[in-house]
Amino acid sequence: MTDNPAPQTKKARGFLFYAAVISGVLLSLALLTTVLLTLYARNRLIAYTETAPVVMPAVVMTETDYAALAKRAEEFSSNLEQSKPITELVLSADDINALIAHKSNPSDRVSEKIHISLKDDVLEAQVSLPLGESGLPLLSGRHFNATAGVRITMDGGVLIITAESLTLKGRPFTEAIMALLR
Repeated sequence: MTDNPAPQTKKARGFLFYAAVISGVLLSLALLTTVLLTLYARNRLIAYTETAPVVMPAVVMTETDYAALAKRAEEFSSNLEQSKPITELVLSADDINALIAHKSNPSDRVSEKIHISLKDDVLEAQVSLPLGESGLPLLSGRHFNATAGVRITMDGGVLIITAESLTLKGRPFTEAIMALLR
């Protein structure tokens, strides 16, 4: 008899063991990435949205004034569709807001979400969109409040719209970003 026991050989681990380890590591990385992306998105959401909507000014126009406005707009539209000679249609900011309020579906309350104003030769749109209507729980109770100014011109019969300003949550975009948008 010998005093030395026979050396025991370790059984090699198989493919399934290593596949399970690799799968566990990849699943952990995917979970960590998802958590980090969700936190990042939440922070960006809080940075660019607000908890309350902006209250838009009410549109004040009598029914007779609106009927005359609607008639002018309808005549312009029908002449344009039928390729008839058209006369210039001049609208004030109040006219545009009245058309938005009356032409939209009352249940959509579009006039509470957008307001147009004219400053010099720039059309400025103030927007307040409730993000909670999207159904995503992360967006519940948040509102996208922004103001955009655009210059609208005609050059040789071509309509040109140029971004002049963009403000989000009261902070204007930098000139570098505005140059990209233009």
